[in-house]
Amino acid sequence: MKVVVLGALGQLGCALRESQPSGLSVIYFSKQDLDITNATELKNTLLRENAQYVINATAFTAVDLAETEVEKAFAVNASAVEGLAKICGEAGIKLIHISTDFVFAGNAYAPYKPSDACSPLNVYGKSKRAGELAIAKYASDSSVVVRTSWLYGANGNNFVKTMLRLFRERETVNVVCDQVGCPTLVDGLANWIWRVCKEGVAVGVYHWCDAGVASWYDFAKAVQELAIEKGVLTKRCNVLPIYSENYPTAAQRPSYSVLDTRASVFSKADTPVYWRENLSLMLDKLKEEISNV
Repeated sequence: MKVVVLGALGQLGCALRESQPSGLSVIYFSKQDLDITNATELKNTLLRENAQYVINATAFTAVDLAETEVEKAFAVNASAVEGLAKICGEAGIKLIHISTDFVFAGNAYAPYKPSDACSPLNVYGKSKRAGELAIAKYASDSSVVVRTSWLYGANGNNFVKTMLRLFRERETVNVVCDQVGCPTLVDGLANWIWRVCKEGVAVGVYHWCDAGVASWYDFAKAVQELAIEKGVLTKRCNVLPIYSENYPTAAQRPSYSVLDTRASVFSKADTPVYWRENLSLMLDKLKEEISNV
């Protein structure tokens, strides 16, 4: 089976490469290798590689920056995805596209199901939703859209690494406590995607995140506790909860964006892991990398 991965140098792209199973022929393209906003270049590349699956792990993910760089966010998250969907739909290529919990408004009281109504609050969420709709229009018979939340991993920039840096630099760190979702280790998402490629699932929209719920404050506290326990951090920092209104950002974020993953559990192997357990694994990996430097 021939698979093309777009976004090879991102968090998910790196996790996909590290967990690539046997029996697949995979070609990885970073944004430097292939400009997905260039529809002609994209089509020529996918047809030349004779791809059977395309995993689109590339996106404009700078949530606050998207509020001012609207055109760029929509170019990558919507227009390029529309072009990709057209190519895959016409050529019969199976498409796996990564989307986000930010397509929801955040006013729910129970985990969002894939079928729940979308009403994004910010430009990032609106651009990602536009990409979803383009896939539904042009590649509905051959696509899997998987929404995920609060991704982090040992590679790339993310909340965990930012917190570790701030804990080292400061005596006190304020973290928002009234936005609730689920931290998700990118490794688990990568493994789920590979199972989709190897085993196949029905087309449609799915949700994947780790088990449990947390606020950003809960997440930050867990990062510090586990990092100190493992020796990744050597000093303790005061972590204080604050409300969103006291931490203004360019983009409004949903106050609740927990995802219902039940439809994504096809076997026991797909059962999501509790987020603190996966955070512990990620910090073990970081510690090993630090010790090898």
